[in-house]
Amino acid sequence: MQDKDFLVNLDLFVLERWSQLKNQLEKTEFTQFLHLEINKRMIERLDFLVYKPRNWIHWAPSLTEVESHKALKHFLSGAKCQILYEDTQDMVRATEPFKPKWWQYWQKSELVMTSSKVNQTEMIWSNLQLHEQSHPISLLRNWLELLSSNGFIMFSCFGPDTLVELRNIYHTLGWGAMGGTFIDMHDWGDCLIKLGYVEPVLSMEYLTLSYNKVEDLLADLRQLGRNTHIHRDSKVHGKRWLHNYKKLLEEQWPHKDDQGHLLLTVEIIYGHGWKIDRKPRDEQVILLDQSIKLRTPP
Repeated sequence: MQDKDFLVNLDLFVLERWSQLKNQLEKTEFTQFLHLEINKRMIERLDFLVYKPRNWIHWAPSLTEVESHKALKHFLSGAKCQILYEDTQDMVRATEPFKPKWWQYWQKSELVMTSSKVNQTEMIWSNLQLHEQSHPISLLRNWLELLSSNGFIMFSCFGPDTLVELRNIYHTLGWGAMGGTFIDMHDWGDCLIKLGYVEPVLSMEYLTLSYNKVEDLLADLRQLGRNTHIHRDSKVHGKRWLHNYKKLLEEQWPHKDDQGHLLLTVEIIYGHGWKIDRKPRDEQVILLDQSIKLRTPP
């Protein structure tokens, strides 16, 4: 299985560019809320553990994950943590808030520049990262190599129903591709099996975000990513087009509550899988379709 077989109609250059750009953006209340909320739900899923890992890796956290990192460290108190980045430039841009303060001289830095400098670990943690990767198969294969025997990965990412309201509008009005299609949890599960992960478990749930104004919705979307579809609209538009765009979104939005608030769907996929030094016989993926709709503040 190769990355090119897993990513369809995506502009890999734009994906790479966004991974660099996102760590230059100012963190916002929305992005911090989303990462912290999903991080909390991932921690709740650690209840299946008989014992907590003695060491773990936080994979490439962004500026928005400082509080999430602190919460996870508190839950895994006593465990040795390393923050791992593949790219040195990403590390320099994103990790200043993760470094010990000058007066915390007794604390050892957790930062590691490249995967070649890290020892095997019992857990790898990745929050809302996989859907932004231009090489997800290679990354999952790399994680498997970094795991010690009986180690596991815990990850979350966006599912294909994310932004479904906006996709429907683009399709109805013939505006072309709104963005790249997020990978389904069944495909993630099959991928984990083929790569050698044991007993992978995938689950999903829906978050429903509520907005008073279309401007607020668009501001949050800018923090979530960019249009990575290879057939996206490539034209440069002006202020008049933007005004008409907002007006059409307001009029055509298919999902509103009784007060007229715009409702936006975000599908979250959660997954974990083990590295066990044995040959599984008839390995199966456990899928937990929770289908929980949750109202969350914008």
